[in-house]
Amino acid sequence: MTKIDDIDLEDISGLKDRGVYILDTTRATQAGDTIRIEGAKGGIYAREYERLELKYGADHPRTLEIVERIKINNDHVVALSNFHDAVSTPRPAASGGWGVDGFVRHSDGSPAEGLTVGAFDQDGNWYEELLKAETDSKGYFSITVDPLPEKVPEAVFIRAAKRNKLLKSNEVRLSPAPKKSERVELVIDDGSGKKETVPNGGKTGNDVDEPTGDTPSQTAS
Repeated sequence: MTKIDDIDLEDISGLKDRGVYILDTTRATQAGDTIRIEGAKGGIYAREYERLELKYGADHPRTLEIVERIKINNDHVVALSNFHDAVSTPRPAASGGWGVDGFVRHSDGSPAEGLTVGAFDQDGNWYEELLKAETDSKGYFSITVDPLPEKVPEAVFIRAAKRNKLLKSNEVRLSPAPKKSERVELVIDDGSGKKETVPNGGKTGNDVDEPTGDTPSQTAS
């Protein structure tokens, strides 16, 4: 099992537990250094794949073995990159209000850029008074509601939308309250982030459409 000191890749690969990762410059530095090492390793694997594919063909056991190594290396790079983003990004200061921030990712761990994130009820109706935000190139969003309205729902669901359509994801349920800041992760369940493993030198990721800036639809998909 590969570790970065006490950072377990199997534990961080999903980043499922919200609120676990806090600002940690030491771990961020460790992760950044290891990402560079894993990236260099991916380049070596890619060149070895080209050599083996040319010599033996794409279906030869030795070629398939290096393809599997590339896949494992790519998965490590994605997990480490996500971990680095989480521990190097400070949470918003909610002050007397309520803050929620976090990352939206595709099912393969790649960032989901240009999505609208907000608080909804269980039927998919958006709470306008709790605002919304757009995800950046890292899939990161941040919402701060300060001050909170006098009446706020006891529970809300954090969801992401694209072009007015709510996307399927894991369930993230929160209870807005004053002086409360929460970090979450949304994993989009639409398969749009998946791609076939290719010998690309350890690079992974997926392009998405540009955001429209429209208000999310109030009908859940």
